Amino acid sequence: MLNQQAQIQSATAKKNGISFLLILSALMAVTSLSTDIYLPAMPVMAKDLQGDAELTITGFLIGFCFAQLIWGPISDRYGRRLPLFIGLGLF
Repeated sequence: MLNQQAQIQSATAKKNGISFLLILSALMAVTSLSTDIYLPAMPVMAKDLQGDAELTITGFLIGFCFAQLIWGPISDRYGRRLPLFIGLGLF
């Protein structure tokens, strides 16, 4: 009886682990997607802002870094789920 319960718990843990891995992979893909969406627009943005294309990517990455400094404490305060859903909604 205990062996059956252990097998069921093991199967459930494995299924949850795979689900977690898939969700985490999808969230990491969103990060890459944001950069891939930005890259084709770099020449137009550089022209419109009358600056170098390198400065636009630097500004993008600085904004990305400071956003983590803001969302990190919010995540600590309210948990990870709510800020994650808000961030995905804003994206």
